[in-house]
Amino acid sequence: MYYKDANVAILVYDVTCKESFENLTYWIEELQTNGPDKLLIYIAGNKTDLTDKEEVDTIEAANYAEKNKATFKPVSAKLNIGIKELFTIISDDIHNLNKGLPTSHSKDAKKLKSKNSTGGKSGKSIKGCCKS
Repeated sequence: MYYKDANVAILVYDVTCKESFENLTYWIEELQTNGPDKLLIYIAGNKTDLTDKEEVDTIEAANYAEKNKATFKPVSAKLNIGIKELFTIISDDIHNLNKGLPTSHSKDAKKLKSKNSTGGKSGKSIKGCCKS
């Protein structure tokens, strides 16, 4: 994985595969240890259209992202749900970061959002888990 001068990392897991979610720990640690200081990390829970097969709860994933200073977005690439919104958040965050404004990762932005809304260690091997 190349991320030397990256501004953003998008980690995608399969909501129907708990093991893919658990593998995020390795990648979060890798990016936080070896990535750029101001790297913005996003976690996308893909295949949200398969609710009957869901193994990872959205609340669990959102809490995990918050704990790891990442932004979480549930998506369905197949049905094009949440994809545009994810990239809009990312572009807004890059813009705000460059202007010295709060990003979706900052506490200030989370306060504004809730106010305005209604309602692995390096060297560890990662194996695949999910079958299409």
